[in-house]
Amino acid sequence: MLSSLFCAGAAPDMLVPRDTEYEIRGDFGTITQFPPRAAGEGPVWRMQVTKRPDHPDEFALHHKMPMVLPQGVGGVAKFALRGIGASADDAQLLLYLRSSTPERYHPMSLYFSPVAGADWVEYSLPLRMNMDYAAGEAELLIMPSTRVQELEVADFRIERMPDGVDPMSIPFEGLFYHGRGENAAWRGSAAERIRKHRMTDAVIEVVDASGKAVQGAKVDVQLIQHAFRFGSAIDAGWVFDETPDGEKYRDAFLRNFNAAVPENDLKWPALAEEWEGFSLDRAVRLLEWSRDHQLYMRGHTLIWPNWDKMPKEMQSFKDQPDELVKKIDAHIQLVATRTRGLVGDWDVVNEPRTNRAVQDIVGDEVLADWFKAAAKADPDAVLYLNEFDILSGGGRIEQNHAALEKMLQALLDAGAPVGGIGLQAHMSWVVTEPDVIIEVLDRFAKFNLPIKITEVSLNMNDETVQADYTRDFLTAAFSHPSVVGFFHWGFWEQRHWNPDAAMFRADWTPKASAIAYRKLVLEDWNTQGEFSSGNDGKVELRAFHGKYKVTVTHAGKTSSTELKISEHSPQHRIVLE
Repeated sequence: MLSSLFCAGAAPDMLVPRDTEYEIRGDFGTITQFPPRAAGEGPVWRMQVTKRPDHPDEFALHHKMPMVLPQGVGGVAKFALRGIGASADDAQLLLYLRSSTPERYHPMSLYFSPVAGADWVEYSLPLRMNMDYAAGEAELLIMPSTRVQELEVADFRIERMPDGVDPMSIPFEGLFYHGRGENAAWRGSAAERIRKHRMTDAVIEVVDASGKAVQGAKVDVQLIQHAFRFGSAIDAGWVFDETPDGEKYRDAFLRNFNAAVPENDLKWPALAEEWEGFSLDRAVRLLEWSRDHQLYMRGHTLIWPNWDKMPKEMQSFKDQPDELVKKIDAHIQLVATRTRGLVGDWDVVNEPRTNRAVQDIVGDEVLADWFKAAAKADPDAVLYLNEFDILSGGGRIEQNHAALEKMLQALLDAGAPVGGIGLQAHMSWVVTEPDVIIEVLDRFAKFNLPIKITEVSLNMNDETVQADYTRDFLTAAFSHPSVVGFFHWGFWEQRHWNPDAAMFRADWTPKASAIAYRKLVLEDWNTQGEFSSGNDGKVELRAFHGKYKVTVTHAGKTSSTELKISEHSPQHRIVLE
């Protein structure tokens, strides 16, 4: 237990004491303090959300930590959580510990979203400072997420770890997910779906110049690019960096992924050059680099419709709706046209369920107009709606699911050329169980649109749990026939919005999650080997869908070719001349 790490009989040094005074932010409901549950505990905070905020930090308990906190300082957050009222079975909290300076918000030192039912759940969460904080700079926010609900948080405090204690050595309490076991029932059905939907009975026929079957030819088959999109967010700054780390960044990306999505380079403020070093020219250069290295590229995002996600000038048009619409349309036209042929699919609109500044002025119908404008500018790109908190939060936030269904149906009814559904998956300790992942995917499969898991970050410092869930989440997603891609939101600790979520450490050594990922993608879900053609000149095999290099050798002759194996193209003939 954690208490054994502290001197017997001594009270632990507190980063955030039980009796901390908090500022209550926002008027989206009520936050009320009640007496402790028991002697020696901290107070109970009841949070009732009656009006949904656009962002979690608009309604929160807020505390600025007065001390200097150097990078690496460890702590453990302890508290209890339960749901009450109408939402008793599904309460969701969100915790941030970050810089109070917007330019330094990331990387967060605490990003945690626990979920609880009607019974108290006790949490104990190790954390560490991911940057140096000046006195009064670090801020703690305890937030009831962006949903109408009622919950209680009890006995919250953050204890400081003794010097020399590695935060990674502290066990997390409160986490358990069904289906983690080796013999979990869901694994068998997932394996069957993978074999059915991701593989094909392929035939490679070897003939000579006259069309006669060649018996006994050596046929070497190597999968060189999977049809499924295994991707990550990518950063142009590191792609074009000339240091040894830049070279390792490029090499690691190309060894582990066949698809990419710019993390920031295609966001509107970046393209407007409000962020130092960013520009449309830099973004296009990144897209061209990705094309040259045969990476499938997603575009993120044409419009993220909140004031803080658009160039600063846009807010000046809040009282000029016609001009606001014109500016957005012009941006979509400019970017989608300039990147045509370099982007396979676009997140046309990002998180419109809660980012509603524009829709609140001009109406929800504008969403369909944005899709139509994007299709006109780039007719070949697949156009996605990208949303969050659909797969995360335990996968059971019903109001989020219903809102996304309603939005998708309205878009389709309006004739919007929606080509795909993007589901984010930022999770922090409270993960969604594999069978629930399948249930949620089934729910949205009814729209008969491809689904991509667009933003995966598993922010936890227990590497064993992180690796197991990486394996299980990816397996569940890969097994679902509607899912066509799975994108991590970063992969290297030095360039990740939440460094604990990275698969590779700062020194490029792989974490357990990277090993688990590579075993699935590069070993288990791979087709390769040497075969011998039969009397009919044929090699028959069960192969994963993708691009292959096939080399045939017989009687001193060799022929090498690239071909695609899929359910629509299972048979191929190779002429050995």
